[in-house]
Amino acid sequence: MKIELCSEDRLKITLKYEDLRALSLSFDDLDYAEMETRRVIWELLDEASRQTGFDSSGGRLLIEALPLLDGGCILYFTVLPRDLTALQGVGKLQCKRLCGPYVYEFPSAEELLCVCTRLWHEQRESIPKSTAYRFGRGYRLVVYTKEGKVSILEPLLKEYGEFAGEGAPAAAYAAEHGQLLAEEDAIMKIGRYGT
Repeated sequence: MKIELCSEDRLKITLKYEDLRALSLSFDDLDYAEMETRRVIWELLDEASRQTGFDSSGGRLLIEALPLLDGGCILYFTVLPRDLTALQGVGKLQCKRLCGPYVYEFPSAEELLCVCTRLWHEQRESIPKSTAYRFGRGYRLVVYTKEGKVSILEPLLKEYGEFAGEGAPAAAYAAEHGQLLAEEDAIMKIGRYGT
């Protein structure tokens, strides 16, 4: 298990397959409606608090779960402001699985910069999350969309690169075999430097 404090209000916990097994869970079993999942999440948050000082009591807590190729997962915990109007009526904790990541490969940094710049200027509202990797001699971009569909972005992505896979296994493969360049909002981090 690896616990990383990304920022004051964001925590990342990486659980290998063996870690989940020791907790008597699998990625498919993660469901906050189940008592066992809740117990594990609160144990993880207690451990994270001891190790990093992460405080989840400052607002609503959003949990995102991403599978890893080995059967493990990455959990992101984000403390959201209490007055966030988009989540009115939602309880203290909201748990969601991100689904439908699309992976595209680009032959050079220039193509990656160009596509990120265009996506940032033209489609940033459609992409809540993206991650970029150096991958061999090229680059890979993992894109999540609000609708879970890449159709509106596909022509632009294919203009600069090639489709390299879809779904959690493709995203996990990029993460495990690539060198991380930008996490969470890669399109914004890279795209704002383009012309």
